[in-house]
Amino acid sequence: MELQRTLVLLYGIITRATAWPPRSADLTPMDYFLWGVVKSDVYRAPATTTQDMVERFQQSFQRISPLVPYLSNLPILLNI
Repeated sequence: MELQRTLVLLYGIITRATAWPPRSADLTPMDYFLWGVVKSDVYRAPATTTQDMVERFQQSFQRISPLVPYLSNLPILLNI
């Protein structure tokens, strides 16, 4: 409720509940794979602070970065 009030006060935006599809058509299976890997890495234990959570995301993406050239070729290799 507080977020809705803030949006109305700042931007005149009125939010309404929207029935979103369970999976976005804009995301690919690779996007879901990447988020799954990052999510399992980041949420392995409860975060103590917001900064702790931010650092976990940064570390997770840094560990994945060297794999990007291989991941970008994966759809070609799998014939997707």
